[in-house]
Amino acid sequence: MATHKHSIPSLLVFGPQARPSPDDLAELRHELTVNPRLSKAHAAALDLPKFWRDLVVLDSSLDQLPAESQLHEFVEWLKGERENPYCALRCPITLTFLLNFLIQMKQYLYFLRSVDIEERDDAQTFMLEILKRGGVHGFCVGFLCAITVSLSRSEDDIANHAVHGLRLALAIGVYVDKDAANEATTCISARWRHKQVNALDKALAVLKAYPDAYIAGITDETSMTITIPDAPLAGLLTVDSIALSILPRLERLVQFFANTPDLQFPGPDNLQIRIRSATDGKAIYRGDLVRYALENSLLKPVNWYQTLTLAMADVPQKQKCIALAGLSNHFPLSLMKNPDIQLQLLQEVGENGTEFCDKVSSTTAPELTSDSTNEGNGTEGSWVFASDEDESVDESATDALPSGFPPPTL
Repeated sequence: MATHKHSIPSLLVFGPQARPSPDDLAELRHELTVNPRLSKAHAAALDLPKFWRDLVVLDSSLDQLPAESQLHEFVEWLKGERENPYCALRCPITLTFLLNFLIQMKQYLYFLRSVDIEERDDAQTFMLEILKRGGVHGFCVGFLCAITVSLSRSEDDIANHAVHGLRLALAIGVYVDKDAANEATTCISARWRHKQVNALDKALAVLKAYPDAYIAGITDETSMTITIPDAPLAGLLTVDSIALSILPRLERLVQFFANTPDLQFPGPDNLQIRIRSATDGKAIYRGDLVRYALENSLLKPVNWYQTLTLAMADVPQKQKCIALAGLSNHFPLSLMKNPDIQLQLLQEVGENGTEFCDKVSSTTAPELTSDSTNEGNGTEGSWVFASDEDESVDESATDALPSGFPPPTL
């Protein structure tokens, strides 16, 4: 029998990568060191330099990256031999993916501690039953976390699948950094008001002047992120540039994970609860999970708004309690109109599973600040489509950024 200290969520959502604070990093290192449930992930993290060499054997072009030295610094940090896991001013994507994957898995395990288990019940088994209708879903690196949780029948399973997820996070991150070395791009946020029915057409009209520009993700009902190479953008906007990536050797990497015993992911028939692809919101029932992970983090535009809209439709009206993992509030603002919605921020869960559920009304939008943008990929600019007659728009709020994708057809 399981009891709980707070509202139990009917939907679990893992978010995109963001820049960890010093406190986030210190807490993560401590937990990896002392929490037996993370001991396998800790051992796998210490072994990542060896796994990196396996990736270089698969793709020798990766050897040009400084990832090996970065991973050695990361290991030194895990061992307490250095203060920070990276020395550069901005964390490389290779480490950003690793850190965010580990942080979100740590947050989820904290959450499981908040469920009081009697006798031989397993908290993960209990959560699978609770999440049967709403499922678990993820944005970018959060999709790896969602796969890990959905595949796991028990807390022991989480430990095993997290090792596979961590290694895949490294593989994705290095390809992002590899592309960054070849061509820098900029990501900007475009937002419009509900009354501007032609706003999307305006955005697409602007993009036609920049053939290499593309919509990277639809983050809300009236917002999206756009990626464009830096050179054509000069003079249009002043925003920080970020490096995004596609995966040029998708099939080789998929086969590498499929054919290596200690890297293999189970098939979709082993998913215990529903998980939707964030690229189109469709539930996953067949196919290769590694391929889905690469598509959701590298290769296809994300429709986060549609994904969560469909996921919320699976949950009864009076049971829309949603748990959010990650370092930023990535829940679409327009979906907060329902006054029955409760958001549980797993980032606020204490080490011993303290209470953290707060009801968010339809008039109180989740706070999004510059610190909650996807700093792993850089800082996002703001591009607002508004006419002079419209009321002012708050441009301070920015959406969490998706990772890079190849351009879809406009």
